[in-house]
Formats: sequence, C-alpha cells, structure tokens
Amino acid sequence: MEGHEPMTQESPVTGPDRPTLTMAAVLLSEETWTDEQIAAYLKVSRRTLARWKHRDDLRLALDALALLQRRTFHRSRQDSPWPYWPADAGPQSPNAWER
Repeated sequence: MEGHEPMTQESPVTGPDRPTLTMAAVLLSEETWTDEQIAAYLKVSRRTLARWKHRDDLRLALDALALLQRRTFHRSRQDSPWPYWPADAGPQSPNAWER
C-alpha cells in the first residue's frame, strides 16, 4: 500500500471517477484486503467505501468480475485433461455434461 499514486477523490456532485470505482471493484472482488485497507489505498473513508457498495455501477462491476472469474474457472477445468480432475468432479469426460 505504500508508495502508490494518490487516487482521484470523490466529487461531491458526481461521485467517484471511473478509474477509482474500477479499482474499488477489483480490490473488493479479490477479497484479499479488508474494507479499511481498500479505503486507505483509495484515500477515502471506510464510510465512503461502504456507501459506494450500494451504487448500481459498482454492483454491476462486481457482478461482471464475479462472472468473469467463474468463466475463467470453468474454462480452466474444461481445458484440463480429465485424469487430473478430482475423482468426484463429475462425469467421466468433460463433454458428458452436454448430453
């Protein structure tokens, strides 16, 4: 968290700018930092971050990131050779799901 460039602050009229909101969405979706750490990184209060979580555009970004993460996980399983999958992962071949 040290040594990063200051993020653009929230405008009282329009709210956070797009890069700040995007960074908030990415950090929230990773679930590795606490809200306090994310707010400190973005140079906003924890209360502001909590308020942003109720914004439709941030929720939409979080939903999109979650969808991409699930798609990436599915693709990595689909492209993997079956013998390396866990025995209880599903049918005997990746194409069996399509039947």
